[in-house]
Amino acid sequence: FFFKQKTAYEIYQCDWSSDVCSSDLGGGGGNGPSTTGPGGNGGSGVVFVSYSTSYANATTSGTGITYTESGGNRIFKFTANGAIGWGFTTYSATYLSVAGGGGGGYVIGGGGGAGGLLTGSLTILPGTYTITVGAGGAGGSGGSTGTKGTLSSISNIISCVGGGNGSAYSHLPVGNG
Repeated sequence: FFFKQKTAYEIYQCDWSSDVCSSDLGGGGGNGPSTTGPGGNGGSGVVFVSYSTSYANATTSGTGITYTESGGNRIFKFTANGAIGWGFTTYSATYLSVAGGGGGGYVIGGGGGAGGLLTGSLTILPGTYTITVGAGGAGGSGGSTGTKGTLSSISNIISCVGGGNGSAYSHLPVGNG
């Protein structure tokens, strides 16, 4: 285990690790305004990949990638689409993936739903893995609902769903996340 499962309170208290805490976990839903105006945009997603420092270093491509070492692990944080790859050996890695949050609805609309969260471990075979970071949904305007957040994924191995959109004052249908 490179990521330790924590309660919501522990994540809120940033007790997960000094490198991954609640302020790193995007994907929150956008707010619905209390009187007039557009709904808030949903938060962008994020993907973390972590593996032991005893393994060879991975190669990455893309923007929005940060890297740190903590507790004998290499932790890569993706805030934008990118890729990560390994050479000739099979590795064990853990991941934490958060999808984009849904946008809030217009004029006294409902807030958007939080992006889905997945965490677990996987066996990494040699090759390159595409990282997709979900975008937050746009807040509703002009009487419309917000838009859904988009998914975050690691190649075709794992995928978490974006948050649902918030409804508008006119009670338009709301989307599932």
